[in-house]
Amino acid sequence: MKERIIEQVETKGKFFRIKTFIDIISNPILESMENLLSQSHVNSTQGKTIIAKKRQLETWKQQFYGDGIRQISSLIVRIKSDLYSEVAAFAEEHFSDKNADKAWHSLLTERKIETRCQELLDNLEDTANDKLKEVAREISNELKFTSSYVEDKNIKMHKIIDGKRIWNWSSVIVGGGLSIGAGVAYFVGAASAGPLGWAALAVTGIGILGSYFFKSRDKKEHEARTRLENNLKENVRKMCSSLQSQMEKNLKSLVSVRIDGLLRDMDNINTVIFRLADTQRELAWGLNEHLLEMNGQIVTEGIRLIGAEGLQYHVQSVARIPGNASLILLRDGDRFPNEQTESLYKLMSERINFIYETEDTRTLISRVLGKEIDRRRIRLENKVGVAYVPIVNETPNMICRVRLAQQFSKMQIIKL
Repeated sequence: MKERIIEQVETKGKFFRIKTFIDIISNPILESMENLLSQSHVNSTQGKTIIAKKRQLETWKQQFYGDGIRQISSLIVRIKSDLYSEVAAFAEEHFSDKNADKAWHSLLTERKIETRCQELLDNLEDTANDKLKEVAREISNELKFTSSYVEDKNIKMHKIIDGKRIWNWSSVIVGGGLSIGAGVAYFVGAASAGPLGWAALAVTGIGILGSYFFKSRDKKEHEARTRLENNLKENVRKMCSSLQSQMEKNLKSLVSVRIDGLLRDMDNINTVIFRLADTQRELAWGLNEHLLEMNGQIVTEGIRLIGAEGLQYHVQSVARIPGNASLILLRDGDRFPNEQTESLYKLMSERINFIYETEDTRTLISRVLGKEIDRRRIRLENKVGVAYVPIVNETPNMICRVRLAQQFSKMQIIKL
């Protein structure tokens, strides 16, 4: 027994020292690489979730804006129609009233023009706010659901919106031309002025109104009513046009500030997420290169110690789960003799398997995972370095082969 221990120490002692040293480094590198790949995949998935929500919000924005424009137009048409229906009766009653402007303003107040407009704008704002909150909740819930697939919980997202009201409609119609007092005062004053008043206008009119004094009183009153009606209608038209323009402008501001603001935030978040995912993938595959290099070194040293020097030149690469299995990549047609394979297995105390190299990533993954995987169903997403594989039975052996396949293919393997 003592002699055998001495023999083992003499033949394997140096190799075990090398293997132990490499394994101390390889294990954390392998774990870090796989964690980085997992986090990268989660971040990419989260980014895709936000992109999908952003597209939905963009579609909704177009519908919301179109509906808002139509609602504004419909309201203005109703307001204009209501006021036009009042013009004839108002002109009949007030064509000689010096305070007609005040009377008209009272009529506008009674019709609650400003209140009706404000209510519509408030409803549009509430609709937009509700939609943004809904989108924020959906994103938050879906990101939490995605994150539940990984053990690392340290990746945190900034709030997309803070719920603070950043838009105030209080100044929507202030100064917006709801009162036509100045115009009405001028036209009503002209229509109800006595001879002295018209004489004063006639001076500047240079005879245009000279024949006015010879018209009958009825004709004067008719013209005054007609003039007031026309001027009221013109002012209603201008007022409604101005009001519609202001409301549409404020709707555009709502879309720009609130909705487009959220869309820009989503773009910024995605930029950070995908950049992080790319960095994690780069780090992972950088670690993988070092891992493959150390795997090759340990196998090369093992080949030398079993007295099979030269066989290492047939080895293209080595994937390895320290203490579990080593998978050696050979050129097509090359073989490792059974005797040397058995000796290498005894030396390393790990399963030793071989596969042949290929330029086709799908074929390479299929060869590592075995015949139970339908190669035709393997789907590659080369841009993000992910292979979706139809894995049915997640046995310990299959999980081990998946880890080995990742090292060779430089593709993260995800179960379909």
